[in-house]
Amino acid sequence: MEIGSCSTGESTTIVVEGHTDLFISDCDAKEKPFEEQIFDLQQAEKLYEDYAKVYGFISRKATINRADDGSISTRYMLCNREGAPNHGDSLILVEGNGENRKRKRTSFKVGCKALIIFKAMSYGCFRVGTFIEGHNHKMVSETSRHFMSSNRQVHEVHQYFIHAGIRANIGPTKTFCIFKEIVRDYDKVGCTSIDFKNYGRDLKVYVASSDAHMLLETFKDRKELCDGFQYFYDVDEENQLSRLLWTDKQAVINLKNFGEAVSFDATYNTNKFKFFIVLIRYKMIFTQFTGRDNHGKCVSFGAAIISHEDMDSYAWVFSKFTECVRNAPRVFMTDQDPGLKKAVALVWPETHHRFCMWHITMKVVEKLPFNFRDDSDFKSKWFSSLYEDHALWIPAYFRDISMSGLFCTTSLSESENSYFKRFLSKFSDLVVLFMNYNSAFDSQRDTCQRLNYEDETGVLPMLTTMAIEKHASTLYTISIFKEVQEEIVSAFSTCMMAKMEDNTFVVDDNVDSEFTIVHDTITDSLTCKCNLFTRKDSSATKVIGKHDLFHVFSKCIGHVSGDQDLMKQLLGELSEVENKFAKLHNENATRNSKDVIFQEFYGSVRPEVPTVLSPAFAKTKGSGVGGHRKSDKKKAMILAQKPLRNCKRCNTMGHHDSRNCPTKAVVNP
Repeated sequence: MEIGSCSTGESTTIVVEGHTDLFISDCDAKEKPFEEQIFDLQQAEKLYEDYAKVYGFISRKATINRADDGSISTRYMLCNREGAPNHGDSLILVEGNGENRKRKRTSFKVGCKALIIFKAMSYGCFRVGTFIEGHNHKMVSETSRHFMSSNRQVHEVHQYFIHAGIRANIGPTKTFCIFKEIVRDYDKVGCTSIDFKNYGRDLKVYVASSDAHMLLETFKDRKELCDGFQYFYDVDEENQLSRLLWTDKQAVINLKNFGEAVSFDATYNTNKFKFFIVLIRYKMIFTQFTGRDNHGKCVSFGAAIISHEDMDSYAWVFSKFTECVRNAPRVFMTDQDPGLKKAVALVWPETHHRFCMWHITMKVVEKLPFNFRDDSDFKSKWFSSLYEDHALWIPAYFRDISMSGLFCTTSLSESENSYFKRFLSKFSDLVVLFMNYNSAFDSQRDTCQRLNYEDETGVLPMLTTMAIEKHASTLYTISIFKEVQEEIVSAFSTCMMAKMEDNTFVVDDNVDSEFTIVHDTITDSLTCKCNLFTRKDSSATKVIGKHDLFHVFSKCIGHVSGDQDLMKQLLGELSEVENKFAKLHNENATRNSKDVIFQEFYGSVRPEVPTVLSPAFAKTKGSGVGGHRKSDKKKAMILAQKPLRNCKRCNTMGHHDSRNCPTKAVVNP
């Protein structure tokens, strides 16, 4: 037998005459197992797993032989490329285009004979009985070893990043890219983007159809822990969640300060806002109560999700909202929906209900079919219905109502919805929806606090010598004062006092008309007949967790940045700390199961049998497959813009091919 060897850098090839090339490790002999080594079973398994990682192959646990008393007598561990390749399994049927086709799939099994056998001794110890080192395949190269399944694991730090990404509506692929940029190289991440996506998938699988139950459990815990958090829910006849509304203490404070005029839009993303959970699909409408704060920014007073857009659902939402905030809005802005109109009149009879002018003057006309626009009978009915509701949308009917000038369309709600859309995902389950909503709400509150800070530290220059301008700068926030200042500057050169009697002042603006201002000496307040201006402030909560570790870690990096010596010192000390806690983790802690980790993320335990079922698929206004339905004229216009192509079946130029040729449908007698 002639034996020769050649070095490959990572393994040594042994050529045996008449046999397949064998590959053995050229690593340090101290790192290799050898016969008669003694360990406990866990150490023995870890020895071979670590050896495989260093060498460049994947080990797998195989046969266990047991003694008469049930104890393990022999443990086999193999190379994962052991076994004959089954090429029949690598050809799988794929359905597509009405026909079945085969797709080739690679097989990693090559009949490798490398293995190690641990045999039981007395006192629970195991010795290496057999060690076959040679492999019949090349080892994985150094640059590719981070793709090996044994070197890929979604550790706690990865889970933390994925959870944070989900809360911020960042998908697993982007989260992986961010994590990669933090550690700089892909081989230092510890797993792949596919592992990140699979973990996100497992989260959704864990929730399955229990998310409605788990969300309500989360709300229950939140109500016990957070003062002022309130929620209400309702189920249908099949015990499926159909309505849900929630508010918290800060939302109620916002409503008290800025809630005289409230906008409500229930058409948020109704064409696209779907929840997908494994094989369960259902559609609900997310909506919220929105106002304008003392900085002129959108502020949320509470949110709701409903499965049907009808009068009963709206009335339920409004009545529960009133229970939460103990007050009804003075002015309530919605789109022109008959169900909303009835619900507002039923629940808030004293509230001034307004229709969005933009929906009436622009959107409705846009959606009318062309043949209806010249139909005199239709126009007559349409204008009659608009006239019946004239007090609900024409601005003249709201001039005497305080704060009605804040907005005349639901654009405020649409702006708020656009903002929340950055945080909410149509693929979220209900529990994650609530997390995303909280992230958006926290961001909104942070913006308010930043503007408060700018008000505390910033000063705008005065543009006139009028005392009222200086006084106004002390009353209004900077954002609002800019608008007030424009009015003052405009009035400075045009407005003159025309008349003054007792506590009534008449001002002539030399442009449009005269305005009457009344001074109430009891409340020391001024009101103008235009009713354009009047308005007020906000806070947060802290939770302790893994984010505190990242906060301290990021501060440490900031302290040493730019100083190579300090960075080297920090890296060394962190490595020592990591080794210390790795040993403590292995010795004292069993690794958390996925269920425990998922429970921690969702904040509630998945029930064996949910008490409240998740909603079923529900139709909503504006819903439909593939967007809105196109008219025949629109379809013809789109078709005319497409290039012609030659059909090989009928040999003509047109907008079809042999697969959908009209002559194909003709059956010859």
